[in-house]
Amino acid sequence: MSTVTYKNSSGSNVGEMSLDARIFDVEPNIHLMYEAAKMYLANQRQGTVDVKSRSFVSGTTKKPFRQKGTGRARQGSHKVPHFRGGGIPFGPSPRDFSYSIPKKMKRQALFSALSAKRQDGEMIFLDEFTVEAPKTRLARNVLRNLGIDDKKILVVTDGEDRNVYLACRNLPNVNVIRAQNLNTYHVLNCEVVLMTRKAVERVEEVFG
Repeated sequence: MSTVTYKNSSGSNVGEMSLDARIFDVEPNIHLMYEAAKMYLANQRQGTVDVKSRSFVSGTTKKPFRQKGTGRARQGSHKVPHFRGGGIPFGPSPRDFSYSIPKKMKRQALFSALSAKRQDGEMIFLDEFTVEAPKTRLARNVLRNLGIDDKKILVVTDGEDRNVYLACRNLPNVNVIRAQNLNTYHVLNCEVVLMTRKAVERVEEVFG
């Protein structure tokens, strides 16, 4: 266990909390983080790009002109690639880019990312992140009080907080994610990870 200080929405230190060293204080494994982030990005690909080969092109199957006597090269179809409107040879077809790595690797990669952020001083702990109404101004004020309103931020919440989500939605540099959905890519793809105390507890409960 290691101890860290947590703040309130005004940016003042209000207490200390313990962190599970197995999650927040491990030696970062760069290769594992790379594999987990690459897997996440690959799984986001739609893979819907498609072109028509000569077998899918609409058109007549009639021979363009007679085989002999024209002086031209013999042709058997209008659908061949070298004719305008013909098929595309060796073009892309719909495919599934998704794949998975072992659960233990994914979990350890997440631990490495969280530990790296904490070791680099890019993790802030809050008593709670609440806004009275779903107003962007209110969320921006909290981030300004913490001195991170100009950074790319990942806000980790415990469960779904609709007010926080709606208040942060219009901030271009802020992404809100539930603790149970936390993944390596989102942790690495930000400058500051902002976690509430309950979110820490949920992370330790789900992934610990």
